[in-house]
Amino acid sequence: MSEFRSVNVRTGARLHLGLLETRAPFRGVGLMIDRPATDITIRTAEVDQVIDLRGRTLPADHPLARRVQAVVVRFRAWCHENLSQLVPAVDTPLGAQVVTRPDPHTGLGTGTQLAMAVAAGLQRGFGCEIVADVLARQIAGRGARSAVGIQGFLRGGFICDLADPLRYPVPSTWRFALLRPEGHQDRIWGETENQRFAGPPAHHCSQRTDSLRHMLSELAATVRVGDFQQFAATVSRYNQISGGLFADSQGGPYNGPAITRLIQCLQEQGWEGVGQSSWGPTVFVCCPDQTSAERLLAAPPAGIAQMEIARPLNAAAQVTWNG
Repeated sequence: MSEFRSVNVRTGARLHLGLLETRAPFRGVGLMIDRPATDITIRTAEVDQVIDLRGRTLPADHPLARRVQAVVVRFRAWCHENLSQLVPAVDTPLGAQVVTRPDPHTGLGTGTQLAMAVAAGLQRGFGCEIVADVLARQIAGRGARSAVGIQGFLRGGFICDLADPLRYPVPSTWRFALLRPEGHQDRIWGETENQRFAGPPAHHCSQRTDSLRHMLSELAATVRVGDFQQFAATVSRYNQISGGLFADSQGGPYNGPAITRLIQCLQEQGWEGVGQSSWGPTVFVCCPDQTSAERLLAAPPAGIAQMEIARPLNAAAQVTWNG
């Protein structure tokens, strides 16, 4: 039997640059950035509870509490079935405090990072070893369509989600400006997302698929050698063509008029490497360095609700014992 040791888990966010297909196995490409971050602490408690950023205990039916507790329940059930040596310790009441967490449903993979953080924290806290795929899919409950966020949590860097995933470190000088337009209400998640994937598939075009695969390979090569200009140019094309897979459900390659206008404005201003992360509303702009990113944020397009600069995150999530 192993008693639980208090742990802290900190991870970044995921930019998803686009899928290859609208049906399984989907595949795609993305990368990890250092912010907005997810930071949680898990420790023993008198009863199971989830505490928010302000130190308030959340009711059991709060969306954040349900997300965290779902992972705890799956972890306990898996351990009862597979790690009998952890019983009854695994049933110890636990308190999970979400110290920092980005806004959900903004295209940055926050759900995956939160679920993986809880799962990894439980694993470290009880001192057990669980195969990464089991931890991600059976306990965290993630990876149904894309493994970019999972691989990003486990390894960081630039991730090609292929049959044999590829991972490369992103040059440390590169920056990613994150902008969110005002007036965008169409946030895609849960059942709405399921319906979009369950709808009529985009017309299969072998030429388009071949083009996306070629660009994905080109993106990996440009990251590997640090060719920013070619990376930025290819990202824009890949993101637009991949977004076209869902043109019927989102009104074009981008999810709605606010995002479309913002991307068009940025491109007219001469910025390359511009695209929509996942379903948005976060729009990213690849910048060669900090100075370029600061120049963009000093004179942004009109109608920006939120903006910040992120650095590449080339390391796995930090999972540490407290004390």
